[in-house]
Amino acid sequence: ILAPSGALPGSTVTVIVKPDDGYILGSLRVTDESGKRVSLTKEADGSYSFIMPRSAAYIEAEFVSSNPCVDVPASAWYAGAVRDAWANGLIDGVNATHFDPDGSLTVAQAIKLAAALHQRIEDGEVTLKNGRPWYRSYLEYAVEHGVIEESYLDYSDAALNAPVQRDEFAHILYGAANPYTAINEIASDAIPDVRRSDRYADEIYAFYRAGVLNGSDRDGTYHPTSLIRRCEAAAILIRAFDESARMTVTLQ
Repeated sequence: ILAPSGALPGSTVTVIVKPDDGYILGSLRVTDESGKRVSLTKEADGSYSFIMPRSAAYIEAEFVSSNPCVDVPASAWYAGAVRDAWANGLIDGVNATHFDPDGSLTVAQAIKLAAALHQRIEDGEVTLKNGRPWYRSYLEYAVEHGVIEESYLDYSDAALNAPVQRDEFAHILYGAANPYTAINEIASDAIPDVRRSDRYADEIYAFYRAGVLNGSDRDGTYHPTSLIRRCEAAAILIRAFDESARMTVTLQ
């Protein structure tokens, strides 16, 4: 980590992060003398900046392996998304070395991802841990912070452990980082298999317009009732988290 010393209160401090080979930045945190978090801004050149507080500033960085999962080939279209989502604490593997990119997600796992995304954006890190049952802490966090509706608290264990469809995945994730700035002009009913009257259509169209979703083919087909794969979830997560990763989408 490269940062100047002797910065005056109120001045802009630039932080340059240079991980060793085989590693990437997992998290970066700046606090003042009292332990209060100082807001960080990621610049276009990859550096970070913050406004120097009236006390000393402490910079902490965590570096993680750039390829944590042996079943994610470097050439795979989703490799970068899995790496970045994993490094930011947004998603983890099915075990220490495997990601299972073609595996599906349950409703409870989708809620966990949404809770992690919200906390990463709001707090700068993900500190949520498993509860009893394992998903309870994520479910309660997501409801408390308005990510999902309170009605999810009434879901049975079987419903929460059922595979999540792609339309509900968009619905669950949407509340984690809303609002989403539109960068694409997508007309109503332009998505071939999503009508404006369909379940969760508002969230799906908002994601297309923001470049978080781009469809499964040249026509922009979404397959709303199909199950979502873990590799697809990682790509959507990182686009929701990082505006620079969002996609240009054109639908006829």
